[in-house]
Amino acid sequence: MKMAGFFSKFFAFARKVPDSSTGFLQKDTSSLSPYVRRIISDAVLFNEIPSPMEKEEERTAFIVRRLGEFGVGSVSPDGEGNVAVLFPGTKPTDECALLFADIENDAYSPLDSSARLSGGVASGNGLADNSIGVAALLVLAEYFQKNRIQHDINIVMLFTRLAYMNEEFAGLRRFLSSWDGKISFAFYVTGIQQGNIEAHSQGHYKLTVTAHTGEHEVMENSSQASAVSVLSNIAFRLGAIRWDTENSTTLNIARIVGGVGYGFFPSEGFLELEIYSGTSSALEMTKNAVEATIRKIAAETGASVDFTVNSFIPVSDAEINAFLTDALKKIHGELKIKSSFVSVPDKTAILNSFGIPAVSIGITRGKKSLGEEYVELAPVETGFRQLILLLERGIVHGELREP
Repeated sequence: MKMAGFFSKFFAFARKVPDSSTGFLQKDTSSLSPYVRRIISDAVLFNEIPSPMEKEEERTAFIVRRLGEFGVGSVSPDGEGNVAVLFPGTKPTDECALLFADIENDAYSPLDSSARLSGGVASGNGLADNSIGVAALLVLAEYFQKNRIQHDINIVMLFTRLAYMNEEFAGLRRFLSSWDGKISFAFYVTGIQQGNIEAHSQGHYKLTVTAHTGEHEVMENSSQASAVSVLSNIAFRLGAIRWDTENSTTLNIARIVGGVGYGFFPSEGFLELEIYSGTSSALEMTKNAVEATIRKIAAETGASVDFTVNSFIPVSDAEINAFLTDALKKIHGELKIKSSFVSVPDKTAILNSFGIPAVSIGITRGKKSLGEEYVELAPVETGFRQLILLLERGIVHGELREP
């Protein structure tokens, strides 16, 4: 069944349901401890499920099963990695608020993604970016269901794939293209970004450059450059370029890998780089200039060079998001969450490209680096309360309706 068709039929049924509570604060939220414990336990269980997979069958099955255990009936998996959940409004309307979380973990490994709890933190590859956000959204669905909470407008929760096999936002785009109602605003529920507020918009490209040259031993007489020499030349030339007069664009050579060992010239290797910019035009201009520079060096050296865009996040629209970020600042103050004003690429920018205001909501704090990844357990309750309060303000009181 197509997603749009499912929701059309479900709306017709749901509007016959008698009204219940119309706000979070009409229910007792003084003790969220049981829900918080389930956020942590569900995150640990979810984190150990293999990912990424083509359609994330195992992860979506876990989500559908947990929602069924909560008694949530309006669940619509699309078989392509999306699971949508509808909580209908008490009034006939096509207006909704969208909450979404990313179900993929491209850093998964059977050993490193097995969660470990110690000293008030949980560690494991995937917890910081994905699993805590997914678990918080699952438990929010349980909170809605058990407290029979309804609102004037519809709430849609979406568990989706934000990137797979170089298809950036593939699952989210599929959902947005099939949705025939009005999405008034959206929240991206994520892991360790609690307190973050966008200060300046940043777009982002991640690129891979692969070089292939002829194979020959060090002692052979050959004038052809090695793959590492070609990649080093590319890195040097790109690093010497000033990309714009305002210095608002940054290019980073993330790593160079190549070679088979002593005694042989490296015949293949790859370079990973990333571009950041606060303006869409400069971001695209830089990406095009990088590609042209790479192709020129390939022609000069005779190497076979391939250029791949691995990831793209557009520059977000700070103007349409302003009323959301203002509300987030106020709630940080009320909950004593320390606000951190950051300038980083934000995945909610894809919503902006559809004309939808959106912000990211971090559930906890923690760290993600090459050597370690962990989430702090104590801030989870405040992060969950933050999400509840934002919805209360936005839906019941209308404070988050776009001006």
